[in-house]
Amino acid sequence: MLMEKDLEVLRAIVDAYVEDGVPVSSRRVHDGGCQHLSTATIRNRMVVLEQDGYICKAHVSSGRIPTDAGYRERVNELQT
Repeated sequence: MLMEKDLEVLRAIVDAYVEDGVPVSSRRVHDGGCQHLSTATIRNRMVVLEQDGYICKAHVSSGRIPTDAGYRERVNELQT
């Protein structure tokens, strides 16, 4: 089960990636609706989401992109 902060970050990543089609940075997540979280907190939550298989990195220094599990979690959230 994901924590609320993780869900907020995942939501912002999926929405930004669908909108822009480019890997999502912590700054983009912050500006995209998570202003109450610092970019350091967002990066820490991104690590957790990556370890859990919800997002991945396209390259070593790039932003994150949602995996199938990340999209599924977002769709499930929208259906409730």
